[in-house]
Amino acid sequence: MGRSRSRSPSRERRTRRRSRSRSKSSSPDPRIRDYKDLQRDVKEDPYSFETWTRLLALVEDIDEIKYARESFEAFLKRYPYCYGYWRKYADFERRHRNFDRAVLVFEKGVSEIPLSVDLWISYVDYLKSLASNKRDAVKKLRHLFMRAAQGCGSDFRSDPIWTRFIDFEIEHVEYQRAMAVYDLIFTTPTIGFAEHWTRFTDFINSREPDEILTSEEYQDITKELLRDRLKNHEGPLYNIEEYQKQIVDDDENIDTVVQKRKRHVDIALTAFRETILERRRKTYQNNEREINKRWAFEGAIKRPYFHTKPLDREQLRNWHNYIDFEIAQPDSKASKKRIEVLFERCLIACALYEEMWIKYGAYLDSNGETSLAKKIFKKAVEVHCSRKPAVALAYSAFEEKHGDPETADRILVDFQRRNPGYAAIENRRIAISRRRIQRSKADKGDYSEIVSKYERLMNDLEAPKRLGSFYALKLARLHLKVRHDRKSADKTLREAINRDRSNTKLYLALIDVHNSSSHFKEADILDAFDLAIKSRDLTLEERYSFSQRKVDFLEELGMDPSKLNEAIAIHLALETQMPVPPSSMYHGKRIYTGKDEEVDRKRTRHHDGPSLSERASALNNFPANLGGMPPVVNGIGPYGAPPPNVYPPSGYAGFNPAQFAQPPPNMMAYRAQPNVMSAEQLKPLLGLPSGANGSGQSSVML
Repeated sequence: MGRSRSRSPSRERRTRRRSRSRSKSSSPDPRIRDYKDLQRDVKEDPYSFETWTRLLALVEDIDEIKYARESFEAFLKRYPYCYGYWRKYADFERRHRNFDRAVLVFEKGVSEIPLSVDLWISYVDYLKSLASNKRDAVKKLRHLFMRAAQGCGSDFRSDPIWTRFIDFEIEHVEYQRAMAVYDLIFTTPTIGFAEHWTRFTDFINSREPDEILTSEEYQDITKELLRDRLKNHEGPLYNIEEYQKQIVDDDENIDTVVQKRKRHVDIALTAFRETILERRRKTYQNNEREINKRWAFEGAIKRPYFHTKPLDREQLRNWHNYIDFEIAQPDSKASKKRIEVLFERCLIACALYEEMWIKYGAYLDSNGETSLAKKIFKKAVEVHCSRKPAVALAYSAFEEKHGDPETADRILVDFQRRNPGYAAIENRRIAISRRRIQRSKADKGDYSEIVSKYERLMNDLEAPKRLGSFYALKLARLHLKVRHDRKSADKTLREAINRDRSNTKLYLALIDVHNSSSHFKEADILDAFDLAIKSRDLTLEERYSFSQRKVDFLEELGMDPSKLNEAIAIHLALETQMPVPPSSMYHGKRIYTGKDEEVDRKRTRHHDGPSLSERASALNNFPANLGGMPPVVNGIGPYGAPPPNVYPPSGYAGFNPAQFAQPPPNMMAYRAQPNVMSAEQLKPLLGLPSGANGSGQSSVML
């Protein structure tokens, strides 16, 4: 028989722990499922900033390198101006001890948003902690500070990086380098300029002149003082003293050496310090004047950082005004640098506003910075404003302007693939092709491909009718202005009218096709007018407007008075159909003749009948035997009352009722009747249904 083996208690416990660990690892993490759901959401809608932030918060909670890198890389590609997430990404790599990878993240971040002071400070702090014990740490940090000063030092709020740079040099006893940094600050407009001057004064007053000045400037000031302020001074300007200093050699060994230094006498020390400050005060004051010019603009900037929330109109207006102010300054190398920095600052806060990118690109192009302008347009189209057609059109026009129509068309094709359905993009692509043909073969080129493309767009059954009409107008204009084919233009517009009968732009364009030439045919123009006037799909007001245009045309350029008379009759008949007849050249006030106003008032009073006082006097003097009846003036009694019954009352002596049994004869019956055409008779000419006005009694005199 085999020997049975007994297990020790400790071995059994280890076995149970391994089994529990396997069962725990095999159970799915609900956060992974949420991660996959959010990844699917951001792929469906990559412009949902809220979904992105939820995803990044989740991957930080999961704390897995694979998920974090995938999410941070995708997010920062879409929103590279979010400097806070660059810091989070670098910190994530640092926590997982991927120190070189963290440096790469910082490098990529400062290249994408070099004006971010906070990102540079985070990078400097990280490198300081990383290289603190290395031999060349000071050299690397100084190089990084210089890059930071070059990248973000021109920002108006860049004071923290300048302060850290100076403190770094002072900490490492590099006083002359600190002095050079101060000289840079005094030519840079920043919000903390006054504080820098105060710190500079303390720096000068706490050190010997030869420690902070270059040898050339020290000798120059010494000669100046001996020639002027200290020319009567007797004795040396300084004394030499020895002191011990610890230095670190290449093998990181600390040695103590004895060195010599100067100790200036009080009068010389005071003169040196005053001269140093005086030499830099003028530069500081010039910088202060420049800052005061811009203070109001800078104070109005409430959100200098990037965010997807829209800026208010005042903020946008301030950016526009600020940029225009800088461009209007006298041209110099420094002014160009300030303009470019201001544009870069503006694009961080206004990254989602395509007009800012277009303005910057146009400015660079106008100054000959073609390569930089191209870079700006490309960045706007591919990253920040990838859904805005205006910036894609501007980029395309930029490339075509510089002789590259193929690239111009490719830009629009790429935009069209990402964002289909923009008529402006289609129209610009056709225009690029047209210009290419016109430049190569003048007016004898073959436009059949362009015509076919327009016709395909016009006849697209899935597109709205108004969009087809839009392309029809463009094609008709191409036939008329480029191909000089009036018949094709007429045909295109009439076909478009059959598809979109209520579009007034088509009727106007058809009229313009025949009216735009000095050798026009009157019949063609009148036919175009009649097509609109007789249309049952236009409103009454629109038809009336076309009728007025027809009358004006015949009045000014027509050759047949009978056609003019007929057009006027139709126009007046249309007027009877309108609820409120508009004023026209046939109605309303007379034109002022320029005569004296007093004469006009007298003429008005004469034509309007007796005044109110005259009527009151006539009422008082009216014979009593007529019952005090007031006179009827022009068929109207006093105060507009109807005329009284002036027939004598019944029983009056000499009254014969039969004499007044019939009404008085109508004197108008003896007048020759004019030729009258009623509105009902005109309706067939106008295409109106019978009885459209409801009365059928209105008439027009021909």
